[in-house]
Amino acid sequence: MFFQDRKIKYSIRKLSVATVSLAIGFLFAPAALGVAQVAQADELSTTEQVENKAENQVSVVSFATEQEESETTYVDTTNKVTWTFAGYDKEKIVVGKGRQTFLGSWVPTPNPEYVFKSSKAGIPLPQSILGMLPKDEASYKVGDTIVAKQPAVESVVEEEKDYVWTFKGYDQKNATYNGKRVTFTGIWEVTPRPHHVSYTFVSVTSGVDLPKFIQKKAPKDGSTYFNRTRVFAEEPTTKTYIDSVNDGTWTFKGYDAASAVVNKANVEFVGKWEFKANPTNAETYTPQVTEETIKVGQTPDLTDNVTNLPNLPAGTKVVDITPAGQIDTTKPGTYTGKVRVDYPDGSSTEVSVSVNVLPAPETQTYKVTYRFESATADNNLPAEVLSLLPQSGTYTTSSSVAIAFVPEAPMPVEVAVANGTWTFLGYQEVEEGSNLTFVGKWVFEAKQDPSPQPQPAPTPQPAPQPNPVPPVNPGGEQGTDNNQADRHQSEQPRKPEENPPAQGPAGEKEKQATLPNAGSTAPLSLTGLVTSSLLAGLAVLLLGRKRKDD
Repeated sequence: MFFQDRKIKYSIRKLSVATVSLAIGFLFAPAALGVAQVAQADELSTTEQVENKAENQVSVVSFATEQEESETTYVDTTNKVTWTFAGYDKEKIVVGKGRQTFLGSWVPTPNPEYVFKSSKAGIPLPQSILGMLPKDEASYKVGDTIVAKQPAVESVVEEEKDYVWTFKGYDQKNATYNGKRVTFTGIWEVTPRPHHVSYTFVSVTSGVDLPKFIQKKAPKDGSTYFNRTRVFAEEPTTKTYIDSVNDGTWTFKGYDAASAVVNKANVEFVGKWEFKANPTNAETYTPQVTEETIKVGQTPDLTDNVTNLPNLPAGTKVVDITPAGQIDTTKPGTYTGKVRVDYPDGSSTEVSVSVNVLPAPETQTYKVTYRFESATADNNLPAEVLSLLPQSGTYTTSSSVAIAFVPEAPMPVEVAVANGTWTFLGYQEVEEGSNLTFVGKWVFEAKQDPSPQPQPAPTPQPAPQPNPVPPVNPGGEQGTDNNQADRHQSEQPRKPEENPPAQGPAGEKEKQATLPNAGSTAPLSLTGLVTSSLLAGLAVLLLGRKRKDD
């Protein structure tokens, strides 16, 4: 027969629904299947009969072929069911009307179903969460335990609405498969995304970094803020710090913003600090200078022109930094020098100094000589007096400076000799062109012979009073003009030094080399001395004669 000549095929490649009454979705209710309903297999020309054998098993009756079924699993994505071929029932081969029928069994295994829901009604889950629904295509048998699969991520940020979705778990952690589909419902909790506020301190002074100890003083805010919340910056408790390392002071200048509105992100306030170095000595003190005045040929010294140097910090030094050749000391003029004031803290200040170069003064050299003369006629000066004669010398000075010579008085001014005493009366000035000669006058007083002792008079008589005697002018004739002596007294001459002192820098007061005046330049009254001696002698003679008469 035709069917007998065909070889038996032991497999069914893939089932397709032939009639609505055999829809695979009804396999979850096997009792609804009718007996002897017809299905057709792909790639087969035979007709199979399906009969309901059990609640979880479908028997397919088909004609036998030579090839065994190679695909034993079929996934029904529409109904989320996996069909597994359980094999043929070789014990129940039906032979009828020239054909053999094998009974193949397919067992349905429904895949677990996962559902995600929002914890708050009216707030739908974002698509980013719905796209994470787990998939489970494993085959389960009745009685197997199905454990719910966790989502790949359990916390999701919804940027658009600034929400945070947190997976809170399934309605059941696992379920026992009883032949019916298992559904796991996962709950996602929605909350506004929390934001935080941070503070950062920075330096706004170029080249100076903000110290760590100030950075650590930035406020700390542990509060939570949500979108569209306005936050006000917290002021630092201390706004000024001393920086001993950088030798200055840091001052808080404020934040980049006094407040900010949370806009789906954290808020950061940046506090700005300004550094100001402590003032240096150069910034604190101002040197005051005076101009320098010199004459042609002299060298200026500008280091002593800072007039307030005693008021500057101890250890302050002045250095002349005038470039070479800037001040021409060979010709008169006004120039500008420069000094640098170096302070003990390392700072310095440069100050300009005006320098006036004056013409060189004309100098004159004077020769001063001394000689002694006797003012007593017929009495020459002894060697004891001549040995006291001061040494002659020269004196050089500027013609623009008044000269006042003070001649040197001999020492002592009284010289005792064998027959009397020489007494120095003073000098007379004699001008000889540009030279000066001082003539010293000495007067001699002879020793008096011893007088006899007068006898006491019974009635002493008063001594007659002498008439005034005009003073003797040792240097000239009687009756001559005494203006010469007066001129000696007013001029107060002085002896010049052998080696005149070098001229000091211009600008200083000219010093006069004044020699000590140990003697008087006014002549002594020789007449008065002689008159007094004569009167005393006369009184003695009268007293002696009176005693003799008695």
